[in-house]
Amino acid sequence: MEVCMALAYWRGVVSTTLSEDFNIVRGGMIAIGASQDLTQALLDDCVQGKLVIACINSPSSMTVSGDEAAILELQHLADKRSVWNRRLKIDVAYHSHHMLRVAEKYGSLIGDVHPNATNADNSAFFSSLAGRQVNTSSLTTAYWVENLTSQVRFCEALELLCVPEGGDKKIVDLLIEVGPHSALQGPSRQVLESSQVDLKDIQYCSSLIRGGDSITDMQRLAARLFKEGCRVEMGAVNFPDPTMKPPKVLTDLPTYQWNHSRKYWYDTRVDREGQSQPTQRHDLLGNRVHDSSMLEPQWKNILIADSVPWLRDHKVEGLTVFPMAGYLCMAMEAYRQQAGWKQVKYDRIIFSEISVHQALPIPESTPVELMLSMAPHAEGPRASSDKWSGFKVFSWTNDRDWVEHCRGLVASESSEERNNPIDGIKQAKRRLKSSAATFERLSDSCTEAVNAANIYNVVAEAGFEYGPTFRYMDGVMTGPSMVRCNVTVPDSAASMPYHHESEYTIHPITLDLIFQSLWPIITNGGDSLDVPYMPIAIQRMEISTSFTTTLGAAHQVIARLKKADLFSQKPSLDIDTFGEQRLPETADVSIRGLIGAPVQGSTAHAKV
Repeated sequence: MEVCMALAYWRGVVSTTLSEDFNIVRGGMIAIGASQDLTQALLDDCVQGKLVIACINSPSSMTVSGDEAAILELQHLADKRSVWNRRLKIDVAYHSHHMLRVAEKYGSLIGDVHPNATNADNSAFFSSLAGRQVNTSSLTTAYWVENLTSQVRFCEALELLCVPEGGDKKIVDLLIEVGPHSALQGPSRQVLESSQVDLKDIQYCSSLIRGGDSITDMQRLAARLFKEGCRVEMGAVNFPDPTMKPPKVLTDLPTYQWNHSRKYWYDTRVDREGQSQPTQRHDLLGNRVHDSSMLEPQWKNILIADSVPWLRDHKVEGLTVFPMAGYLCMAMEAYRQQAGWKQVKYDRIIFSEISVHQALPIPESTPVELMLSMAPHAEGPRASSDKWSGFKVFSWTNDRDWVEHCRGLVASESSEERNNPIDGIKQAKRRLKSSAATFERLSDSCTEAVNAANIYNVVAEAGFEYGPTFRYMDGVMTGPSMVRCNVTVPDSAASMPYHHESEYTIHPITLDLIFQSLWPIITNGGDSLDVPYMPIAIQRMEISTSFTTTLGAAHQVIARLKKADLFSQKPSLDIDTFGEQRLPETADVSIRGLIGAPVQGSTAHAKV
């Protein structure tokens, strides 16, 4: 233990002298939420100073270290390409060329290090320097000096610790991080989830949490270990000082006469609205902010990946990204609640001028605060629309300030509004006849069968990784600039805590599956795709409230590629979705002007 403390202490000492003695070349570190290859590509594009990948935390999490000027350039480049990043609040470039300046001094300060032979026989040491298990006899002075200057291969070391090389079964049930904070919780979970061997049920515990009470944290760890069936010396946990007398329960306190004759409780409007919550919390939308006006309401949600696990099946370049369909389903639920207050009845919900400005990465362990605001659409400086409401979706995290992600207009329509009271029945019949003719004509044009699994594989190779819950598109048939396919409502509740989730007019996964009809077109029937694409805008979308959300329900999708117009100035898709057993007068989901674009930073040109 003394040797370990000395190694850590002298490391801090030489790092301090580095920042004081070499101010000409300042250093820094930055966390990057991307794969090793993508991170290296970013580093290769930086021209100011020198950078290295200092830590391979997980397949989708790197830490970069090096010259401060290069760190700032990398941060700007990552922001420009929509790659998650966070500058670390340190001015020392650990595990980089900077540390070579103090390596010799560090070696002389720690002295001649030799592992204890007795402990070595009973310990399996997995080195983050070597990325594998090493003999403890090799943990000499030279090892710790190299540990100071070289790359940290945490990802490889952790996976081999849990599963021996060449093995197919885990040998670890519980991971405990010993340190001042749970800094490796996120990377550890990412490593366990990405392993080819099922390691998701391995438990993680941290000894201390930054800002918490150390005694409480350690007692909580002891309780967790006891709960998991580990042998814990509870006496040493509760009474670490053997000279301290154990506490006694007081049994002779005097009685007290409580006086309830006068009430001092005062309820504000916000308090009363909070106590009479008319709707349950929604998984994505959250709860309405009570101190917001009913005329321009707001909703807030604290989103954690564990609370909505199916989000992890929507990854771009290895990072979980909130889908565009999620924003739209949030807006649908907000509009449904508002319509309930106003007692407005409708059977179709309509979106217009939808745009997504910036992607929302979902960290593995850090909560994200989501907020949706809704207000009547301004039709001028003095008037607002009675029909249309504008909505915006924002997010906030500890690493950055508020960011707007999506905005658009939303309204509703009832059958009474659509049908003319004079000849409404005739109009409905004409629409049904026209819809049936269009559906039959477009279906007959799609004659070439395409393997949906192959499309998903091509898209994954380009960087858009769909997990199992997002892979329910099949029956793909293509034609000239069009596609016909089937989408099936998946069992999204199966991955949710306690297998329970909020209700949706249409589930975000199902809506995303409809958007996926763009893949057969831009991949040329599953041939190739250079970069991942994401939907960024929709000119207009209508969704029927009678859309079938039953588990396993199948829906037919027809998508057509359109040339650029004045609205988009880019090629776009028109998509219609119909129930399997019926052909209504209008599609259950009708989308006009869906625009997709490559993830920022790609050199490829947009294909849709």
